[in-house]
Amino acid sequence: MKTSARHFADIAASAHQLQRAAGFIQQHASADDAVSNLPVALAHVEEALDRLAAGMTIAAHAVEAWPPYSGAERQVEESPEAQALRWHLFHLASRLKGTQESCVEPRRFARTLLDQGLQQLAADGKAPSAAPGAACSLGVSSPR
Repeated sequence: MKTSARHFADIAASAHQLQRAAGFIQQHASADDAVSNLPVALAHVEEALDRLAAGMTIAAHAVEAWPPYSGAERQVEESPEAQALRWHLFHLASRLKGTQESCVEPRRFARTLLDQGLQQLAADGKAPSAAPGAACSLGVSSPR
């Protein structure tokens, strides 16, 4: 039982870190370099949403494997509340996956806007050598 309490603390702490990270995104969404960094930022958001969807699916399976409902000495049948929780977690995972997929088009348009802006700056003789958000650790430099 101690292990599951530790895992609960881990998932709760991770969710808190996610909440804080979302706050930083909100805080910096209108910064001077926000538009030029949108393609990279959206790629990171897309990956985060994919991982969140996977995490909610895993959590739904964890409800089913929760000690009162699993094992050879199964103590009780899964309650309607547990079934509902699993359904809601699977539903949440599905919605997160859909949201993740909806990042593709904004990222493509952000990349196009950034490219157009750089072309305009180049035409005016003011172009920087590279876009601030042109590369990232994910290796995403162009839309899918």
